[in-house]
Amino acid sequence: MMQRTVKLSWLLALIIAILIPLTSSAQTRPPLPYEDTGACPFECCTYREWVVNKRTPIYRSRNNNSPVVFTVAPRDRVRGITGVVITTKAGEIKITRPITIQAYSDRGTTSRNIQARPGDIIYLLTSQGEGSYKAWYKGQLIIINAIDVMEENQPGSAGYGNRIPPTTSTWWVQIRNRQGQTGWTVEAGNFDNKDACGVPVDRSL
Repeated sequence: MMQRTVKLSWLLALIIAILIPLTSSAQTRPPLPYEDTGACPFECCTYREWVVNKRTPIYRSRNNNSPVVFTVAPRDRVRGITGVVITTKAGEIKITRPITIQAYSDRGTTSRNIQARPGDIIYLLTSQGEGSYKAWYKGQLIIINAIDVMEENQPGSAGYGNRIPPTTSTWWVQIRNRQGQTGWTVEAGNFDNKDACGVPVDRSL
């Protein structure tokens, strides 16, 4: 009876030893696909009046197989209402030496220092522009400057783009025309006046 109890104890310990790393690993990875509602994925990106530069069908839902609600043509003015960036593959920064990272809350309102250790992985989700990313680290959403982290973690001339596998994501934007119709498109590049830091589009056009 004693031997059986000892064997069961060893078996239980072995199972726990196997499951704990698996659970820990699962908890450190971000849930994918990750939908970042309201995101505008570059510096100074803004939802406002946009100007169409290419004929574009606008769909009822975030699916190119859904019905077309309306179509916009070059020089039309529409309202960029909001957007959703859907990340299906996260980029990764693998930490190779101890490093202190300045991280902001996912809303960018407060900051704190994170002590990352070798073996830690920071998963990059939504680009904020200029090297800034919404990221996932040990179960938390944060905002970091990925370029700064790479420069500190990988000193020398190593290329930033070669060190981080790029994220795979899709940016859907919701559009409203002058008739009040709304719909979605994945062709955000077919619209100008998205950059609040750029030269405003001439309203006389």
